[in-house]
Amino acid sequence: MDLVTLVLACSVYPNNSVVNAMVEINSQNNPYMISGQLYKTESQALAKANALKDSGASFEIGLMQIPDFWLSQNPTNLDDLLRPCKNMVLATQILNKLVDECNGSESCALSMYKTNDKAAGIDYATQVLNYADTHPFKAPPPLD
Repeated sequence: MDLVTLVLACSVYPNNSVVNAMVEINSQNNPYMISGQLYKTESQALAKANALKDSGASFEIGLMQIPDFWLSQNPTNLDDLLRPCKNMVLATQILNKLVDECNGSESCALSMYKTNDKAAGIDYATQVLNYADTHPFKAPPPLD
């Protein structure tokens, strides 16, 4: 599924430009990304994610590079998070919750998403928001 279709079908976040930017920045639209390293197959990516989890190391998983600290609050199987739509649904649910906690601030929410801190991830937030501004999401025109 192409990224435009994926965002339209799976994102529950209202700003599609931000979701698109997160995918492009976090994984370059590759669902088998684990902590910035690309794996060729789902089984390789899953093995790496499980090894990191078992060792207690922190990691990010999948299309939207969901940080592992969100997984305890949102229990799911790691293999599900290597499926693009499931990864995007969970990531955008988390983002919606964080925007509420940050009183509507996308910058704060993105910082929290990446680092679980309102200020520590501000560089990431700035990068995502700048990308979203310069690469606005374009949905296909409606069918007549």
